[in-house]
Amino acid sequence: MNSIAIWWDKDVNIRSIPKTHLDINIWLPKQEKLNAIEFGLKIENFKSLQAIYLFLPFDCQYSDFDDKTIELSKNAKLTNALFNKNMSISNSDGIFHKVTDPEKNFFHYCNISNDDIEFKDVKDKETKLGTKICIKINNNNDNNVNTIYYRFRINKIENILKTVSENNFIIDGFFKKLNFIEFNINTVRKLPSTIVQNIANGDKFSSMNLFLITDMTTNFSFMSSDLKASRILENPIWNEYNGNNELFNKMVAYHWKKNNEFEDFSLFLKTKYIKRNKSLFILMIIFMLLIGCIGGVGGNFLTTKCFNNFIVEKKVTTNSIEEKSK
Repeated sequence: MNSIAIWWDKDVNIRSIPKTHLDINIWLPKQEKLNAIEFGLKIENFKSLQAIYLFLPFDCQYSDFDDKTIELSKNAKLTNALFNKNMSISNSDGIFHKVTDPEKNFFHYCNISNDDIEFKDVKDKETKLGTKICIKINNNNDNNVNTIYYRFRINKIENILKTVSENNFIIDGFFKKLNFIEFNINTVRKLPSTIVQNIANGDKFSSMNLFLITDMTTNFSFMSSDLKASRILENPIWNEYNGNNELFNKMVAYHWKKNNEFEDFSLFLKTKYIKRNKSLFILMIIFMLLIGCIGGVGGNFLTTKCFNNFIVEKKVTTNSIEEKSK
């Protein structure tokens, strides 16, 4: 059960059809505690919806949730990098912030307040299968707001990424790592039955951008879908977005795209990378010195034992020869 699910409830009193674009960023720096998954939802005719739902196949709490629209609405450089356009932002005191592109098309960043979000465990009897997040749509009376954009990050990833060691030699597994990434959206066979019932209405996304951002020394040995593009992440801009952490300095963004409507999506990746850090290097030096010490002690013991046996045998032989000569 490792698929993500995203769906929504429609307002039966409103006939307009929602159009939902999905953005996903999977952040995989070398330090696993910084792994995160980020969602962007651009919803046209958003007032026709009552709520957006997200199922994650792992435990998630409000402390893991980070609303990024607050930061994006205050930083035009980040917004420009995110949408690859020269955008202008008109901030307001409320939850909506107007974003306009050079062609005068616009949408509104929408902040997510604590009152608009709810976390609930998904269980099968006593076994916890994941977390369902409900984001209530804030249908205000402002007729100028038609298209909104949610952007939020979950600061953990589980059941999507599996790391194993590559042990061709005794110490190989300390350094060489394999990552298996299986990323699924609304994949029925990989979802709990209760969640499958929720997505059975067949809601479709209009399009999607998926980015996997990982260290530039990572090598892809297999991918189930062809890349659209890749690039080195712009350090000054995205470092600020990630808390100025040095581990995000050398990152590459790999881009997959879907232009047509879709109900589900699957991507399988196999990557290899060399794990390097000072602690591991020191550990390996200690390990090699320990092996050397053990080898030295063992060699001395065997040498001494063999030498002593040789002396004893030679003495016995000499004594025997002397006795026979007498």
